[in-house]
Amino acid sequence: MNDTLRLDSENRSLLLSTREAIPEIIYWGAKLAQSQAVHDSGQEPVPQASLDQRAPLSLSVDAGRGLFCRPGIAGQRQGKDWSPVFSLTKVETIAQGLVLHCEDPVAQLAVSYTLILEADTDLLRMWVALTNHSEQDYELQHCDLSLPLPSDCAELETFGGRWCQEFKPHRQRLDHGSINLTSRYGRTSQQKQPFYFIGRPGFSETQGRVYGFQLAWSGDHAMNFELLDSGQRLVQLGEHLASGELVLKKQQTYQSPEVLMGYSDSGTNGISQSYHQHIRQKILHWPEARPRPVILNTWEGIYFDHDPDYILRMIDRSAELGVERFVLDDGWFKGRNDEHSSLGDWYLDTQKYPQGLTPLIDRVNQHGMEFGIWMEPEMVNPDSDLFRAHPDWILSLEGYEQPMGRYQYVLDLQQTAVSDYLFERIDELLTDNDIRYIKWDMNRELVQPGHKGYAANHGQTISLYRLLERIRAAHPRVEIESCSSGGGRIDLGILPYVHRYWTSDCNDALERVMIQSHFMRFLPPELMGAHMGAPVSHTTGRQHQLSFRALVALFGHFGLELDPVKLSESEIKDIQYFVALHKAHRELLHSGRFSLLTNPGDPNLLAWQVVGGNREQALAVFIQKTITQYSVPPLFPLTDLDPQRDYRVTVLHGAEPRELGPMKQLPGWLSEGTRLNGDWLMRAGLQLPVMQPESAFLVKLEAL
Repeated sequence: MNDTLRLDSENRSLLLSTREAIPEIIYWGAKLAQSQAVHDSGQEPVPQASLDQRAPLSLSVDAGRGLFCRPGIAGQRQGKDWSPVFSLTKVETIAQGLVLHCEDPVAQLAVSYTLILEADTDLLRMWVALTNHSEQDYELQHCDLSLPLPSDCAELETFGGRWCQEFKPHRQRLDHGSINLTSRYGRTSQQKQPFYFIGRPGFSETQGRVYGFQLAWSGDHAMNFELLDSGQRLVQLGEHLASGELVLKKQQTYQSPEVLMGYSDSGTNGISQSYHQHIRQKILHWPEARPRPVILNTWEGIYFDHDPDYILRMIDRSAELGVERFVLDDGWFKGRNDEHSSLGDWYLDTQKYPQGLTPLIDRVNQHGMEFGIWMEPEMVNPDSDLFRAHPDWILSLEGYEQPMGRYQYVLDLQQTAVSDYLFERIDELLTDNDIRYIKWDMNRELVQPGHKGYAANHGQTISLYRLLERIRAAHPRVEIESCSSGGGRIDLGILPYVHRYWTSDCNDALERVMIQSHFMRFLPPELMGAHMGAPVSHTTGRQHQLSFRALVALFGHFGLELDPVKLSESEIKDIQYFVALHKAHRELLHSGRFSLLTNPGDPNLLAWQVVGGNREQALAVFIQKTITQYSVPPLFPLTDLDPQRDYRVTVLHGAEPRELGPMKQLPGWLSEGTRLNGDWLMRAGLQLPVMQPESAFLVKLEAL
C-alpha cells in the first residue's frame, strides 16, 4: 500500500499519509506540483520525555495511540471498548475522492471516512460512518470529523447571536488549550450557528490564509478547536449527542453529518464563492427554472387580524407594486387569533374565511401571482383540539413537566401517527388549494426532548427531514422556506428539503447589513429572504428612509413585509421603482460571484459586490453604517474585475442630493460619468462621495 494518498482539484491538493497504519492528513491547501518526494520532509521528530512512538493525528484522533486531546470517536459497551484504536484495512477509490476503511478488531468496531475533493469548486467534503460488529450494543457518545490545521491557523471566527441578531461574528485567538462550542438548543439555533473560519491571525475577506467549515446538520452540534502541547492544531466537528441517544446494535451504522470545507490563501471571499458554486450546482433544485419571485408576506402588515375583504385589497395593491408571490402568514387556521392557541389544528378558520381560501387564491392568480401560506407543523398549543385528543404526542420525559416556549410544545415526529397526521393535513391543504409556497416555521428550542424515555434530538431531526422529503415528493411544485424564529434553522442539512431561508425576524435595515453580510459569506444571495419592512422597524423601533431599506434587501431574495394598503402615493412609486430595479438585475445578483468588502480606511463603510461569470457586468452597493470616520471618504477598491478591460461606472441609485452627505463638490466621476480600468478599480479603487449614516449607494459596472 502506497504510504501517500493524494487528491487534486483544479486549484487544491490533499495528501494523506498511511505510514502509521492509519490515515492522517499531512497537507491540504494550494495545489502542489506532481511529486512523490513530499512525505519525508514532513516527518516529525519524537522529543525526549514523551512516548517512544509518535502518535499520528489521524482522522479518528485515537486516544489509545497516545493523543492527549478529545478523541474523534467516543463510546462504550457496558463500560468497555471505550478507547478504540483503528487501523487502515482498505482504500477505495471513488469519483473525485477516497473511502478509507479502518477497523478495531478488539472493540469490534469499523469506521470509514469518505473524502471528496470537488474538481470544479475546490471544496473538500467529508463524513464518517461507524459500524458495530459486536453482538453487544455500542452506546455512541460522539463521532466527529477531525482535521489537522497548519501551525499558523491560530484565529477562529464563529457566528452566533440571538433572535433578531443572527450571524454576529466573533473572533478568538487560540494560543493555549481549546475552544469548544456546543449547541444544545435542539435546532441549528441563532446562538451557535454551524459556520466557521479558521486561519492566520488577521485574515480578512481579501487577505490571509484561511479555512472555512460548514456542518450539514439541523440539530445539536459541536465544534472543538484545539492546540496540543506538540504545537499541532486540529478542528473537530460533528453532531452533539445526549447520553444514550444513539445505541448501535450489531451491524448498525451511524453516519455523521457532512462537513463542507474550503481553503483560500487570499481571504474568505474565495471560499464564499466556492460555497455558492457548490450549493447552486449540487444542492439547489427549484421546482422550475425561473427568477426568484418578489414576495409580499402579510405578517408585519396585519399579524393575526385576518379580514378576507381587506386581504383582497392587499393582494390588489401588491400586484400594483410588482409583487409575484403573496404569502398569507399566521392566523388563517381555526381559532388562531393570537399565539396562545390552535397550533396543530391545521384546518381553515371558516368564521374568518366562510368562502375558504379560494377567493384569495383566485385574486392572486388573476394578477399573475402565486399564493403562499405560513405553517408551524412541528408545534402544538395546549389550547388546541389536537393536544386535547393526543397529549402523548409531544416530545417529553415522563415524570417531568415540559416547559413551554411561545405557549407551545414540540410534537414527537418519531411517532408514526404524528408524522402521518401532519402529512395528511399538509397534503390535503396543498391538494385542495393552489398553494405554491409554504413558510415552514419553528419557534422554540427543545427541552428534555424525549421519545419513549430516551433522548431524541437526533431522531427528531431525521424525522423532520423525512417529513419534508415526503411532502416535496407529493407536491414537487411547492417551494418551502426554512424559518425558525427567523434564522434559527439555517444550515446545509435542511437545504436539500427547502428552497429559501428566512434570515431573521428583524427587518431593521441597519441590523440586516451585519446579518446579511455574514449569511452571504457561506450561502448564496438567492437563498436569503430579504424583506423591506415598514419605515419604523417592528423589532427595534428604528426608522430608516425607504431607499436604505430597499437597497439592503435588494441583493437577496427580495420581498416586502408591510401593509401595502397603507402606503402613500410616493411610497408606492418608490417601491415600484425598487421592485423593478431588483427584477432588472436579479439574474446577475443570483448567479454571479459574491464578495464582501470592508474598507480599512473607514470601518463603518462596507460593500457587497456581485460579478458576472464572464466579468462583463458587476453590481456593488456601498453601505455607510454610521457617520464617516473622516471628512473625506477613502478610495474603495473593488475585486474580481478584468484588469485588462475598462468599465463604464454608472450610479443606479444613491446620487440624489437628499440621500448624500453634505458636500461642496461631488467626486468628478459622479457629476461627469466615467470610464475606469478594471486594474485601477481593484488596486486603487473608486472615490466615494460623503454619505449620510445609514445610507447606501448602488453602482453598476459594464465592461467596454
